[in-house]
Amino acid sequence: MPRMIVLFNHTLTAAQEEDARVSLGVGEIVVPPEEVRRLWGRVPPEAERLGEYLAPVTAWLGSAARPGDFVLVQGEFGATCMVAGFCLEMGLVPVYSTTRREAEERHLADGSVSLRHRFAHVRFRRYEACPRAACRRAGESGLVCEGFALPDPPEEWFVRPDGNNAAGSIYGIGHTVRVWLHGQVLARELGRPEWQRQALHHA
Repeated sequence: MPRMIVLFNHTLTAAQEEDARVSLGVGEIVVPPEEVRRLWGRVPPEAERLGEYLAPVTAWLGSAARPGDFVLVQGEFGATCMVAGFCLEMGLVPVYSTTRREAEERHLADGSVSLRHRFAHVRFRRYEACPRAACRRAGESGLVCEGFALPDPPEEWFVRPDGNNAAGSIYGIGHTVRVWLHGQVLARELGRPEWQRQALHHA
């Protein structure tokens, strides 16, 4: 049964928690430790880049989450974009809460009108990855990680005998890139020589 990990600047409402359990089949709500919550809620507006600042957040998420877990990602726009992308690459399911604004109008005794707005949870919606072809059209250049160009396996590799294209599935392009990345990180941490890492890259 999947869990929901919460990267959110507010406490889940009863409606949100019930929806997570009913519509997503979530069995457990996981709240990050205090330090991670503090970092997520205080993203510095003056920072030029967020990768280093968010490293403790993604490190905790990478160790705490299991493939298939839902991650509620809502917060500062840049941080949200980065972490949602991280989740997609790690085989997690990033979601956000959609809301409906409801207005309550009251006519007061003095003739004035009091207008109050509240936001009601509607559903959880999944973040979607931009199609790779569209990214390339938008000017994507080769991404580099661990000193190597990130592999870009063609979708044709994932077309099954029955004609089904599994490139976007959990075992598709994203999975292949994750396996490559994990292999490179392990090779580095184990102190493997450069020629072995080169061989791993081209394997």
